[in-house]
Amino acid sequence: MTQKGLMKEIANRHEEELFGNVVPFWERFSLDEEKGGFFSCLDREGRVYDGVKQMWMQAREVYMFAALWNSPWRQDRWLDVAMRGWKWIAAHGRRAAGLYHLVLDRGGAPVEDTPQGTADFTSCFMAMAAAELYRATGDESFRDEAKACLSVYTETCAAAERPSASFPARTVYRQLAHPMFRLNVMLVLDECGVGAYGAEMDAAIAEMKQFRDPRTGLMLERCLPGGGADLDSQDGRFVNPGHSLEGLSFALHRIRASGRREDLEWALSAARRLGEFAIDPADGGLTYYRDALDMPVAKFEAPLKVWWGNCEAASAFIQAYELSGDGWFLDAFKSLDNFNFTHLKDPVHPEWFAYAAVDGRQFHTYKGSRWKTFFHLPRHLFNTISVTRRIMEAKS
Repeated sequence: MTQKGLMKEIANRHEEELFGNVVPFWERFSLDEEKGGFFSCLDREGRVYDGVKQMWMQAREVYMFAALWNSPWRQDRWLDVAMRGWKWIAAHGRRAAGLYHLVLDRGGAPVEDTPQGTADFTSCFMAMAAAELYRATGDESFRDEAKACLSVYTETCAAAERPSASFPARTVYRQLAHPMFRLNVMLVLDECGVGAYGAEMDAAIAEMKQFRDPRTGLMLERCLPGGGADLDSQDGRFVNPGHSLEGLSFALHRIRASGRREDLEWALSAARRLGEFAIDPADGGLTYYRDALDMPVAKFEAPLKVWWGNCEAASAFIQAYELSGDGWFLDAFKSLDNFNFTHLKDPVHPEWFAYAAVDGRQFHTYKGSRWKTFFHLPRHLFNTISVTRRIMEAKS
């Protein structure tokens, strides 16, 4: 098969999966017609098994439906779904400009807030949702809210990395999640016309580079305050390959626009090293948690294959192939894509399973949870459609 033929096959298959299976599943089953907002705890056939409303999931679903409305595949009803979700969030979950509760019950009563001293990722995802709604409607209140949410997220990330007065002996780590999600938010805000963040995005990539350990070549989840790895502890050696590749996917998205060669070389090298380290050569798929020195990882879920990590890694690899032309990245994408459609896609009902065992076997039945909603999978499918179609156009 020619490259153009392969790209066309990938684009068509992902488009069919997104618009024929995934979007209809969430449209049909996630809308709470009685109370408002979205259900995310859905079983294999779409039945609700818990009415709790985790606010990350509410914001992510608003963002995704608004982003799809803003895409070339626009359907009018998608903006209606996004607006209904946002109105429920604003009525029940908003505490102040840019600040939200973490968990609500089905009716909208607060159940839990983000603990003080930790990064507020709720604001991170609300910023993305508000930005896409600003692009869709031109309503400046959404632009202002997106900026306020980014400010709250940035401030709470800084607070989370300060030393603890109560436990002065505790190692203070910087977290890879902080700059990579700041980059993600700024990418969305920039593209939605909320503001120009070019310099800030490049600075976030520079910060992400500090999490790559020169000894192992791997992206670590934590680094020391001045940069550098702590390879003497489990916490310091912790590698989440799918998470790191998700961050590299954001970086590659920015690099395609900036053309910064030094950033591209770093991103390609880091992505390849992570792929070589974490793609399971025996059973396929991406391993979930790893230790940089291959010492034990004391987490029972470490060897599982998780939907979001496999999706985000595949997105990173297809972008890396687009920007480099290196066949290794295409092979890595095809390997994960095959695993995903073979073991994570439900062969009977729409949507994908969250986890597979090491060898790909299924061991649970739910399609959504307090941590899985209409986000990583549709974003990956949409990204893959966009990238493969760009590659076809470039070859025309």
